[in-house]
Amino acid sequence: MFEPYVTTKVKGSGLGMAIVQNIIEQHDGRIFASNVEPNGAIVTIEFKYTKENA
Repeated sequence: MFEPYVTTKVKGSGLGMAIVQNIIEQHDGRIFASNVEPNGAIVTIEFKYTKENA
């Protein structure tokens, strides 16, 4: 899902989620994805919470 240039769409570039992951990681965050049967997904984004960034 986060691999750049991989897509199942005819007009897709395959960069969307790779860009999202890069932005999140630049802000010391993490992103996870898992399949939910039959046709879904759960995407979780985590950021550290401290007084400095509150």
